Amino acid sequence: MSNSAITGENFSNGKFVASATGVIRILVIVLLLSSAIIFLSNDTCPGTPTWYDWLFPVVSTIIACIVTMKYAAFVCGIAKGKPERYIKIDSVFSILESIVVIVVSVLTMSSCKSLSSVQKVPGPLGLAAGFLLAISTAALWVSWRRKQELLEEMTKIREKSALGPRTSIVV
Repeated sequence: MSNSAITGENFSNGKFVASATGVIRILVIVLLLSSAIIFLSNDTCPGTPTWYDWLFPVVSTIIACIVTMKYAAFVCGIAKGKPERYIKIDSVFSILESIVVIVVSVLTMSSCKSLSSVQKVPGPLGLAAGFLLAISTAALWVSWRRKQELLEEMTKIREKSALGPRTSIVV
């Protein structure tokens, strides 16, 4: 059994859903979509710049869709064949998405000076989603690296045992 096959076992059908990364990704998707819905269902915050009306809902919805597609790739087992490539691609995109969501959420929170508490909800939800996305990326990367290191150790042990028993010279 090859290293990529063993590592890919974690990304076979159904296993990713129950993993910590999978659960956190679902939470990120729910937070992003709910923050966009809350933002769009309320009146525009008075005295905000022109970009305020569209930036947050567009960014949070697009990133929620991208996270959903990457999640589906892991859940459907597409990443099982070459997990290293998918994990690296996912990690790069997830970190970029996390940074974008955090920046847009901070801009949204700092631009709205309204006293209405409902208009202040989407920003913190987006901020939480951005941080959770970064945490899930770290969890995915650490679990994959731990599995890789374990496989490397097992390979070294097999190679040593393949050499045969050591003989010692007693003087």
